[in-house]
Amino acid sequence: TGEGILVLESLQIPGKKALPVQDILNARASWFEVGTQLN
Repeated sequence: TGEGILVLESLQIPGKKALPVQDILNARASWFEVGTQLN
């Protein structure tokens, strides 16, 4: 039902334009490895 779920469709890296999440995952997969903390 999607209740309580957050879906990220785009992200914006500081100083860059917003991009679809899939494009960022393809370019920066290491940023999203298990255990990585985003600040």
